[in-house]
Amino acid sequence: MPGKFDDLYERVPIRALEGQAGILQVLLYLSTKGEVNFQKIVEEAKITGRSLYGSLDKLNKLGMINQRPDNSSYPPKNMISLTEKGKLVSAKLKEIDEILIK
Repeated sequence: MPGKFDDLYERVPIRALEGQAGILQVLLYLSTKGEVNFQKIVEEAKITGRSLYGSLDKLNKLGMINQRPDNSSYPPKNMISLTEKGKLVSAKLKEIDEILIK
């Protein structure tokens, strides 16, 4: 049936994970690290600041991350962690990764 796949593909929320360099990398990194600041992600996940900003923006819009200021340091750092939704998605991504490895 013509158009059926296109209609489905257009409304599938997972599409939001496409096209943003590093978004899956950031999601999986946060799943292993808990709450971290922007600079730590750049250094440890080996992602550029520009790509990280884009990834965090998308993840935030999807409701998969929390961001809060850490006022215990100067200047204050933005602390980033996964929401419950983000944890569920990253767990599913890990399951997919295990299937692909086999």
